[in-house]
Formats: sequence, structure tokens, C-alpha cells
Amino acid sequence: MKRYLHAGFTVETALLLPMILSVILIVLYFNISLYNRVVMQAAVCRGAQKVFFYELQGHDEIEGKCANIVLNEIKKSLVCMKDINVEVSVSEESVSVFVEGELNVPGVIYLEPLVSRDFWKIKVEWTEKRLHAPTMVKRTYHTIRVLKLAELGGQ
Repeated sequence: MKRYLHAGFTVETALLLPMILSVILIVLYFNISLYNRVVMQAAVCRGAQKVFFYELQGHDEIEGKCANIVLNEIKKSLVCMKDINVEVSVSEESVSVFVEGELNVPGVIYLEPLVSRDFWKIKVEWTEKRLHAPTMVKRTYHTIRVLKLAELGGQ
């Protein structure tokens, strides 16, 4: 007893297989993009928080150290990224870190005519207020001490 497959099955498979593969690749692309965004956000947050310990140095030195911290953490974990740019801005009140990178997924060269170059860029920004900076704690402690001394001297 022989069974024969109809030619329609082959045609349907030839039409459905590229669509199924396209859906799988799109889901994979979004997962890679989301993973890279999460890694960048975590590195930027950690880098901004570590800056608090460099209170006695100049702003340029602090910005350089923070950029190195962020860049080292990012390079260890990112997948399919190129042209990573880290910018750090330090002021007395806050620390701002901005990271930008371009997603470099193999095989998406064919999609470049369909979407702009900005579509492949991932941008992450974080601003940390310097409320817990050691100098602010020292100033508060000094102010309390001066007020207590003034209070004791006035009695």
C-alpha cells in the first residue's frame, strides 16, 4: 500500500517556512535588543553610583573614571553592539551618564534600505542625584556640631 503526497503540501511548506523563520528572527532581534538595553541601563546606574566615592577629585577625573567603569561593564556583557559611546557629566548636585550604541546583528544588512540608521541605535541615560555625597554628610555634621557648640556657649 503506497501513499502519495500531494504537490500542494510542498507549495504550502515553501510559502509558510520563510514566514515562520521571519517571525522567529524578529523575536530574536527584539530579545537581543532588550538584553542589550538592560545591560546598558544596569552599567550606567552602577557607574553613576560609584562616582560618589571619588568626592575629593576634580570633575574631569571623576568623569573619566565613571566612563571607564561603565565601558568595562558594558563590554563584558553586550551582544552584537558596535560604536559604543559613553558620556558623563558631573556637577555638585548630580551625575548624568549617557550611553549610545549601534546594534550590529548579522543578516540585517538587507533591511537597511527599509529602516533608518537610528532604528538600530540603543540609547540609555541615567541621572543620579548626589544626596548622599560624603561632603554633604560632613557639612551637615559640621553644622550640627557648630550649633551644639553655640548652644553650649550661650548658656
